[in-house]
Amino acid sequence: MIPHPPEPGQLRATPELLSLATQFSGVAVWEYDYRTNTMDRSANHDTLYGLDWQEPWRIETFLAATHPEDRAGIAATIEAAVAPGGPDEYEFDFRVVDPTDQVRCLWVRGRVVERDASGQGQRVRGTLIDVTERHRLESHLAHVNRLYATLSECNQAVIRSTNEEELFGRICTAAVRVGSQAAWVASVEPGGLRVVARAGKGLRAFLTERADLLAHGTSAGVDLPAEAAVTGRVAVRQIGVTGLDPLAAACLRQGWRSAVSLPLARGGEVVAALTLYAAESDFFGESVGALLAEMASDVSFALDRFAALRAHELVEQQRQLAVSRWRALVDQQAVAMVVFADGRVVEANDRAASLLGYASVADLVAADPVDGSWLAETGDAREVRRGTISDDGVPRALRYVATPVDAGGRREVVAVLAEADPAL
Repeated sequence: MIPHPPEPGQLRATPELLSLATQFSGVAVWEYDYRTNTMDRSANHDTLYGLDWQEPWRIETFLAATHPEDRAGIAATIEAAVAPGGPDEYEFDFRVVDPTDQVRCLWVRGRVVERDASGQGQRVRGTLIDVTERHRLESHLAHVNRLYATLSECNQAVIRSTNEEELFGRICTAAVRVGSQAAWVASVEPGGLRVVARAGKGLRAFLTERADLLAHGTSAGVDLPAEAAVTGRVAVRQIGVTGLDPLAAACLRQGWRSAVSLPLARGGEVVAALTLYAAESDFFGESVGALLAEMASDVSFALDRFAALRAHELVEQQRQLAVSRWRALVDQQAVAMVVFADGRVVEANDRAASLLGYASVADLVAADPVDGSWLAETGDAREVRRGTISDDGVPRALRYVATPVDAGGRREVVAVLAEADPAL
């Protein structure tokens, strides 16, 4: 049995619906009649659209207030619901544009409460809720999560990379993978900034245009990586559609509406800048400033670590070079050299073995018969003339210069030996 339609104004007279509408300022109730193309609604309904009271409210009024990009989908959903055999209920989020061009987000839920003999919907009743704040929070949470993901990927890059070049490449690739539109790193050099890593669609064209703009004078606009490098602070830019300088216009042509540059320091000095771009406006706002600062700090920590490793490698290379030079000197038979560590002979050359009465260096190191008393004064680099050593029972006077050295954490004494004139 098809129910009879209510008399006009009946919706406004329903106490329960009026109570619902007045208890929650963000909720309105309505009932649309397809036969008359009119809607009864609660007093706050039009306010949710950002409009003054409209009289009458028709389907054309609804579509005119709806964001142009949402109109086709909404119309199709409603038509499918009221069509014969269609679902009795529907719901969706949609955007509306108020007279000041402010965009709001609303959620509507409708129910077909009357159909004609053919099954076509005649009356639809529903609720309307302002969900602008919910969308704002969801959007904020989504982009914070993307930044957290970028920070996490950045930390993974720090862990996995073994040098700056590898780190910068990993960071750019990771940033694009988890949500940034593009990312690039510029190193600070005497002649300006030099691109050392990049990732993202459209970035090559942008960087070419940026270089051309900067080469033709100072009117190009704000160059974020240069600002971050000079100030040592995170540089952020929200890119609107009006009042654009050439660099901002170049960003907008790539679909980027916000950008940030992070200063990267080594030893407290900014040596590079990481620049990220996003399609959303205000993506790099004040609310995520702490995350951005942490990201810059983590990368800077890695740069310090790489610098320390390079310094250690350089010291080790210098030590190895010194050892090689010393070995070359030791191998020269004109000079007798012996190395002592922990009171024992650990290295020598053939000349020293012969001078000490041994057939080979191996015999000398294996036997180590040297009386430690003759090295009693090797703590200082000085010439000692009173040491003696016996070979086959024949005393032999020696003179030597002994020098203590630090060989990679082990204390050694290098002695240069020569026969001495006992008369001296």
